[in-house]
Amino acid sequence: MLLLLGFASQGFTDLSVEAQKKRLMGQIVAAEDPIIREKLQGVYEAIGQENSEIYIECVLKNMKGVANDFAAKAVESACRLKQESSIAQYEQVGKPQADIKTIVVSDEKTEAVSAPSVSVTPTVGPSEQVGSSDLAGYEPTDKDRLYLSKLGEAVAAQEKIWREAGRLIQNKELLAYINTVLSKLAPEEKAAEFINFRITIFDDPQFLRGSLADGRIFLSTGLLVSLGGENDLARVLADQVAHIQLFHDLLVEDVEEKLKAVLQFRPEDLSLRSYSDPLRGLIGGTPVGYASALFSGVRAATDNRDKKVRWDVQVKNEADARDLAGKLLYSSGYKSLKPAIAHSFTTGLADVKGEALDSRLHTTFPNGLLPDSIGRIAVVRSSYDPEYQELIWPLTKKAILWASEFDYSSYLLAISKGSEKQLREDAQSSFLVADAYADSYLNNPLSESMRLAENWYLNSARLEPENPVILQRMGEVYYRLDKPKEAARAFIQYLKSGDTSVDRDLVLGRLRAIKENLLSAEAENE
Repeated sequence: MLLLLGFASQGFTDLSVEAQKKRLMGQIVAAEDPIIREKLQGVYEAIGQENSEIYIECVLKNMKGVANDFAAKAVESACRLKQESSIAQYEQVGKPQADIKTIVVSDEKTEAVSAPSVSVTPTVGPSEQVGSSDLAGYEPTDKDRLYLSKLGEAVAAQEKIWREAGRLIQNKELLAYINTVLSKLAPEEKAAEFINFRITIFDDPQFLRGSLADGRIFLSTGLLVSLGGENDLARVLADQVAHIQLFHDLLVEDVEEKLKAVLQFRPEDLSLRSYSDPLRGLIGGTPVGYASALFSGVRAATDNRDKKVRWDVQVKNEADARDLAGKLLYSSGYKSLKPAIAHSFTTGLADVKGEALDSRLHTTFPNGLLPDSIGRIAVVRSSYDPEYQELIWPLTKKAILWASEFDYSSYLLAISKGSEKQLREDAQSSFLVADAYADSYLNNPLSESMRLAENWYLNSARLEPENPVILQRMGEVYYRLDKPKEAARAFIQYLKSGDTSVDRDLVLGRLRAIKENLLSAEAENE
């Protein structure tokens, strides 16, 4: 408190009213002491009195530290608007799992502020600048500044939660790879000085990606394992860079809603919808839930699709971002993108047609899709990058195990594409891929599925020749491929192993059926 009292003796009152505002109002953000934050509640209650000097004097007595310019301007403008009766009230939002109260401005009686105009060169070459914004005459709104001032603290709190739960991915090689691609796409001239592009990877099985106004880009492990390599990653990143450059996170006028979009990086929302329970936390069990709305001020969650105006804005934003993303890709050298490869959700096999699929990933996959949903609309990849597949293999292996536990066979097969090298040296993953192909055969009896199952079971047997479960599975494959002698040999070896994990009556039933079929075939040949 001595520091606070000392402010009055540092010549602050000798400054003009406007100078005092500019220097002191932003200290709301820098006040880390919860007691000081509590005192700020009284400050806000004092806003609106005709004599602004009373408010300034109160700030002098209750602030400390040095704030950023955005916060200073935000509070300065808010006070001025309050005095002019343009803002009707101030609201207080409690921050989950925190003792500090944060203050945000309601937009109840404010006019809508149009987004800044963005000019993009229609036709560009590789060396030309793309994605620049003409900010002449444009200043972020008061609520933009207040929102931006709170992002860092909110995201840092969530990253701490992820880190403590072991769900913040900090693989240096993978991050370096992604940042290299990002550096090719990010315009040299950022749309605003507050933008600083950086990547965060978090562990979640859903297909999630998004961005925040200050340049933060978030990617889930569920997304990364669904991509084929650099080309696909570039498409995703270009889309997010475009949203940032176009200020789409700043288009919603409700600061409270925008802040909640960040505060929903909470364990009760995102983190609990994890590899242990894929459905927990979803709205009504639908595949698009809160996760859809985490990263965008213009919320795309299912409950907002009924709000036509907001949904129309979202659609327009996606179209604008798609256009700019295409220009970013072109100018960054991603010109010769190979045609997309779609995978059938019934067999996991390549579907060369894919007419109904959009090869641009950001339009093919809405945020918040569960892995099985991704498999059902097909994983679309333009190519398989060996370096990328090697980097993400630990994530892919975990996703394969998880998908097997929840019987997401189509998703498992789709994400395993391109990882054949790693699968050949991993008995467990190879076995699970074989199981998935065998399952797909039951849904769509194509001999190719069963032959692929055979290949991967054989690979698992090569790595673990004494594993009795593999022997039993091999017997089933040979039985369905109408290879009676091979099937009988595998079943007999399984019975000799003494393993009881599979119903022995089932195995004996298969052997009897094989014997009867062989005897019947011999009788017909006589």
